[in-house]
Amino acid sequence: MKLAPFKASLAAALLFASCAATSTEAPVELPEPPGSHPFGPRPEVPQLWRNGELVEKHGESEEYRSEDPLEAVGTVLFVGNSFTFWNGGLWTHMQELTAARGEDLGAETSRVVRGGASLRVLWKRTKAKEKISEGGYDVVVLQEDLPETKVSDFHKYAALFDAHTREAGSRLIFFMSWDYERLNWISMDEIIAEHKRMAWELDAEVAPCGYAWQRAMAERPEIDFYSGDREHQSWYGTLLNLYVIYSTIYGESPESLEFTPPEKSEVTIEEDAWLRRVAWGAYQSWQEEMKERSE
Repeated sequence: MKLAPFKASLAAALLFASCAATSTEAPVELPEPPGSHPFGPRPEVPQLWRNGELVEKHGESEEYRSEDPLEAVGTVLFVGNSFTFWNGGLWTHMQELTAARGEDLGAETSRVVRGGASLRVLWKRTKAKEKISEGGYDVVVLQEDLPETKVSDFHKYAALFDAHTREAGSRLIFFMSWDYERLNWISMDEIIAEHKRMAWELDAEVAPCGYAWQRAMAERPEIDFYSGDREHQSWYGTLLNLYVIYSTIYGESPESLEFTPPEKSEVTIEEDAWLRRVAWGAYQSWQEEMKERSE
């Protein structure tokens, strides 16, 4: 990743130089929905988490709170690059957000992060595989930065992480990121399409953050989801990512949680409430689209 100059000294210990991918691969036709999974069944998770099922069962109740299966989400591992650790780290905010669910209902979070890392780099040059194998995590949130890599590598290493995480018995959620100016060879629509394709091929779950950004920017174009470097997320982007990932993990809206964004974010109460609504709406819409394809 390319960091803004004013962040360089602070992040020097965390970031490694990355090589910009400039692939111009032709779009690949979306495959038919998968049959049996090549790596065996997904670890048992409640039907509540399956594509589309939440919307059918609980979509009309904004106050819905699960009482059994979702309370079992006790540990979450975040794996990614600076999109994951920007603005204090998503794992930090997720731990604080989930604490608002009630006593003993929050999640303990951990991370494996490396600046500029694609899934390929995370697989080959970090301890992510070992952490997943040894950690016994309930959920692993895995972030790709598709403009920073090739489409073929995205699919290859998504499949490797998927198989590895299934074997470890954890639930894997892919964190969809967004397009940006520095590496503009791929559009947001294409990033969304490749995540859909991957999800259909692997029967995988996706936290559709970039998809939510697209919807939010169309609704309020005056809100800037990018930071000054036009690549990393602003606080609006960080919070929307947080709420989309929360919605995906728990299958419930974050709207009623008593959580206050950091004061330095300068996000107003009204804006924060809007971000939560957008996140929940994007999650529901994504689930419906995935369900329609699978039928």
